[in-house]
Amino acid sequence: MKDPLARSPRLLSALCWPLAVLAYGGAVGLILGVVELSVSAVDRIPASNTALAGIALAIVVGVPMTIAAVRTQHSSVNGAPSAFAAGVILVAWILVQMIIIREVDYLQIAALTAGVVITVLALRDFPRPDRPSRQSAT
Repeated sequence: MKDPLARSPRLLSALCWPLAVLAYGGAVGLILGVVELSVSAVDRIPASNTALAGIALAIVVGVPMTIAAVRTQHSSVNGAPSAFAAGVILVAWILVQMIIIREVDYLQIAALTAGVVITVLALRDFPRPDRPSRQSAT
């Protein structure tokens, strides 16, 4: 029986695209000051600058998620490794964020969960020498 989660570039792409969009949206919100953070959270952000936090969010989370989304959407051989990296980066970003601002929000839990799911699915889809690559399988 075929494993429904193995070799799942479309699923990875479907997970990465919304996270990339959310990262850019969050970044814009932080840069424009639309996203409201608690005073204590802002005080704990490096330089207490939400615009810099927004730029960092776009670069650190948005860009890798976009790359992973494009590569998995096009069934690139680099899709799974890109998604793996983007998932690990997202998990690390959220964990560091929780440590720095010392607050936990449901969005952080959701993003952390999504990052773990992407990482696990990408690992399952990683190119291995014992099976043909996605390009030769299609």
